[in-house]
Amino acid sequence: MVSMGEKKKHHFVMVHGSTMGGWCWFKVASLLREGGHKVSALDLRASGLDPATADQVATFADYTHPLIRLLHSIPADERVVLVGHSFGGLSISLAAEMFPAKVSAAVFIAAFMPQLSKSPTDVLYQYFFAQKDRIESWEDSVFTFKEDASQMFPDYTLAIMLKRPAPFYREDLSSQNLLSEENYGRTKKAYIVCKDDQLMKESFQRWMIEMSPVDEVLEIEDSDHMAMLSRPLDLCHHLLHIAETHCSRKPSTNQTRDQREREMDEKKQHFVLVHGSCHGAWCWFKLAPLLRMAGHEVSVFDLKASGIHPAMPDQVVSVADYSQPLLDLLDSIAADERVVLVGHSFGGLSIALAADKFPAKVSVAVFLAAFMPQPSIPPSHILHNV
Repeated sequence: MVSMGEKKKHHFVMVHGSTMGGWCWFKVASLLREGGHKVSALDLRASGLDPATADQVATFADYTHPLIRLLHSIPADERVVLVGHSFGGLSISLAAEMFPAKVSAAVFIAAFMPQLSKSPTDVLYQYFFAQKDRIESWEDSVFTFKEDASQMFPDYTLAIMLKRPAPFYREDLSSQNLLSEENYGRTKKAYIVCKDDQLMKESFQRWMIEMSPVDEVLEIEDSDHMAMLSRPLDLCHHLLHIAETHCSRKPSTNQTRDQREREMDEKKQHFVLVHGSCHGAWCWFKLAPLLRMAGHEVSVFDLKASGIHPAMPDQVVSVADYSQPLLDLLDSIAADERVVLVGHSFGGLSIALAADKFPAKVSVAVFLAAFMPQPSIPPSHILHNV
């Protein structure tokens, strides 16, 4: 687990879309929990492993009841980050309307986002109207998807095994305007656009944002509709950014926006991760994404004749030559920037050399089960004592 220092831990409530269940968040939930956050990923009625069938769930409120029950159960002084995907956007909107004091932010991921002035069915109608060339009518639609032998990769196979038919509750949703300016209207909102979404096109996502402006819009490049499966790390990074930006303690009234943004930037670090012998940048593949999710900058690279670097060992004649990629990186960064050097094993000698050459650019050197030379003794001495 990566320590996130004094940063506030958040409670993320993840709400799936049609045909899905709480299972679809398994990648994102694991990453968030590893960062010390609480995650509730529930099944709405007749979804996932919920025992009810679709024909037993008559109303949208009944369908969303597990979410409402969860928010009702949390303490009055606790606030959660609601995260809704696809049709789940309507569910988190209802929850924010009913429990505004318990919702610090509502995050829509390629999700239906209703307008305050119109019935929630309006956004559904607009969606199906945009699909009129593919869908004749949505009035009695039940949403599902079919097996496609050309897409039998693990995530798709899992989805096929756990999918459930799901209605749209058209009549129930069209009967009233569920949302008010006083409750839902005052909730902080963020929208995450999935740019390669073929089910809910980017243009339609942008249209909803234009009709209902939000506090922040983020994007995930090359993401299909199921960003939690195809781009879990990118999604986690955005969720943590939203939580830290919009859900932390309120700033003092005499603090300007620029001051708040500078303070947030100052908390971010630049980690330079240096591998040991026989390894390469690849060995940081678990740690680097977690640090990036926490909002930090991370540089990982191959030292000479390591990883996929093209040089051969017999072409590298000295520790300085071996460490040259690290020295080039530190030489390239701005004079007023400081980095956290992290060296593993033999990489300890490389970061020691780098700290000696660029002391003004190194805030701290971290030796991770690494060789750590003494100032007055040649580095070879420590190798002789292994």
